[in-house]
Amino acid sequence: MSWETADPIETAADAYLRTLKHELQTIIEAEFTLPERPAPLATEEATLAALREYDRTVDQLRASQERRQKAAARAFHKLDCDPCDWPAIYAAESELIGVVDDTRLRRRAWFIRDRFTEVAGSDKAARYLASGAPDIQSANSDDIRADLSELHREMTYQLIFRRQAERERARLLRTVSNWTLVIVAVFAAFVAWQSVLTLGKVIFVLIVISIAATELFRRVKALRRRKTTAPSSVATVVVLAFVLLASTARAAVDLTTTAATASVPQTSKAAAENPTIPVPDDVKKKWAEEDLAPNNMPSLAFAAIAGLLGAAFSLMQRVQRSESSDPQIALFSFHQAGVQTFLISSLCGLISAIAIYAVFAGDMVSGVLFPKIVNGAAARDGFAFATLRFLRMSGPATVADHAKLLVWAFIGGFSERFLPDILDRFVKSSNK
Repeated sequence: MSWETADPIETAADAYLRTLKHELQTIIEAEFTLPERPAPLATEEATLAALREYDRTVDQLRASQERRQKAAARAFHKLDCDPCDWPAIYAAESELIGVVDDTRLRRRAWFIRDRFTEVAGSDKAARYLASGAPDIQSANSDDIRADLSELHREMTYQLIFRRQAERERARLLRTVSNWTLVIVAVFAAFVAWQSVLTLGKVIFVLIVISIAATELFRRVKALRRRKTTAPSSVATVVVLAFVLLASTARAAVDLTTTAATASVPQTSKAAAENPTIPVPDDVKKKWAEEDLAPNNMPSLAFAAIAGLLGAAFSLMQRVQRSESSDPQIALFSFHQAGVQTFLISSLCGLISAIAIYAVFAGDMVSGVLFPKIVNGAAARDGFAFATLRFLRMSGPATVADHAKLLVWAFIGGFSERFLPDILDRFVKSSNK
């Protein structure tokens, strides 16, 4: 395996695996060293008693070494795998704690406790030491060995679940970022659809179809593997179908608009471009009814997209900052989150942005930091103001108001409590 081309995690595992094997092999091949025999004592009876104690000690030491060598052989056999994963390495480390001699065990205890502090955190390590951990220098070796075995078990738990939790975190971040890019790309294509060449439109529709087909295939495959119904799969298919239908509908609307424009008399179009050309009375009447030319894309749609971006940014920030004390809880949280989590956050961001737009349009707040929303249409005497005219004819008064609107819409999608706090203030002020 080349260090330049191999996966860094697998490379580190392979190198550490060789180190463990070498240490275990050293224990297995170690020869038994007899302790020094006691010197003759003053009496023969005392000498015989010392020799009997010496023989018992030798037998105990020999049996202890044989047990350690057998345990080391079992651990070495567990590492005889290709490839070896990290759980197998953690198991070999646990076996190694039980086979090292007392002197090395006491020296290794400090490193294991220091590593436990790095893995579990300083707070948990402080609580562990306060619980009555055995002293490394004075405690019995069996107590130290049992204590280190429990520490290593906790570290193994933390590392295994944390690794999987990080994978799920990356998957969730990838899902949120991909869907955000798709929605923004579709919205940008809607805005600039008429200025895009026919080839570009065809390529865009094909890309949307390919994304929908790929996501649908992946979801169906996951459903077959799980043997259950996944709400996220249904939501994904619905969203992709909506995007595809919306793209087709936009193309149809453009074709209809083109045909309608072609049917307008040339004199009307020329009069719109050149004020010196007389304008027919029917065209003047139509213009008077419309007041002003409507926006191609309502500013409310831009505010809604800004709210969606704020919600997506907030979700990614929460996922990146999520640090549960128990990695298993984080793993379950990230695993259950998916497309439905993004859709819920996006929906909340859209609702917040629309409500904030209505607050600004209703002139419910005012100030230098708030945008001013104006409308180019006028209400007819005796008739209610049409909602469609409000959506198509309303918008920020200046460039600065445009920027303020987008910023506040983004904040509304980013902060979950922003809109509820505003509504609470309105309710409190109305009750006074």
